[in-house]
Amino acid sequence: MRERRRVMFIRFPLTVCLLGVITLGSGCDRNRLRKPQPPVIQEFPTTAAAPFPATTPREIPVPTPPPPPAQYARNPIPTPTPPPPPGAAPHLERHPPVAQTKSVTQTPIQQAVAIQPAADPVPHPRNDAPSESPTPKSTQSGPTDLPQLLAAAQARLATIPDLEARLIKREVVNGKPMPTEAAIYRYRQKPLSVYLKVTSEAGFGRELLYVQGQDDKLHLVTGKGDHFLRGFKTRLALNDPRLTAKSRYLVTEAGFARTLAGLSAAVSQQAARIIGPHQRPEYPYPLTLVQVNIPAGGEPQLPRGGTRSIYFDTQPNSLTNLLPVLVITHEPNGKEVEYYLFDHIRLPAHFTNADFDPARLGR
Repeated sequence: MRERRRVMFIRFPLTVCLLGVITLGSGCDRNRLRKPQPPVIQEFPTTAAAPFPATTPREIPVPTPPPPPAQYARNPIPTPTPPPPPGAAPHLERHPPVAQTKSVTQTPIQQAVAIQPAADPVPHPRNDAPSESPTPKSTQSGPTDLPQLLAAAQARLATIPDLEARLIKREVVNGKPMPTEAAIYRYRQKPLSVYLKVTSEAGFGRELLYVQGQDDKLHLVTGKGDHFLRGFKTRLALNDPRLTAKSRYLVTEAGFARTLAGLSAAVSQQAARIIGPHQRPEYPYPLTLVQVNIPAGGEPQLPRGGTRSIYFDTQPNSLTNLLPVLVITHEPNGKEVEYYLFDHIRLPAHFTNADFDPARLGR
């Protein structure tokens, strides 16, 4: 009995292994003999669309004919006017009064012009040379003779004891373009006093002060980009290289006096001419344009010569009447090297000695 169990215990694993081999072999054969099935392609899920409605006959719309050509739209073909009925006044039917035919409704262009705000009298200065097509002289009154205009401007400046304005300048110094700067400009005639404080991003905080008779030195407070210590106070000579490296002229030459002196020399040499009213974007009304031809070597800052455009404000009721409020200078190749604009002018300013006190700098 025990021997029989031992035999059965040995045969059972062998039988199981044999059945597994037979089953595996038969399965491979079945897969080999099975017919090839088409590959299954996975498609992206799509939303179920609503069934198409039953087709019903409908009319095909007829396209609208294109509009007539532009010439016919501007000049439509007149339609014949029917004859007036008997007893009616023909002239009233065929020729109605003007008040009845004129429409009071404004066109979109007229409405836009009506509601358009007034232009900013002082836009950002642009780098453009004056054109040679001045505004008709009938749009502005003022002197039309250059010597007369120059004499009137010099007389006007002599009557101004002091003034305050905003100065916008853009220069090219030693062939290097300087950034555009805006500064508060204060001027006093006697004693000659000039004060500048830069308010633009370039050079912000820089202050310059000169008072004639006070040791003849320039008081300077450094601004942005001038010194590693911003707000540093010092005194320099007027022609110090640290000053002339950033400006074409001395601080005492900033203002209207230098412009009028240069124009007077050009008039005596017959190198200037008056063009007349010219519209600039800096002012809301035309300015009187005077052009000066500078020969080669005529000025130290212009070794090759150039052209200077001087714009006078000749509006009778303006505070800057007869003053050269804008000066632009170009080299012979058309490159702009000088731009000086005076606006927001207040005169007389009634300055005192305290307004030009060096102790107030940097506050």
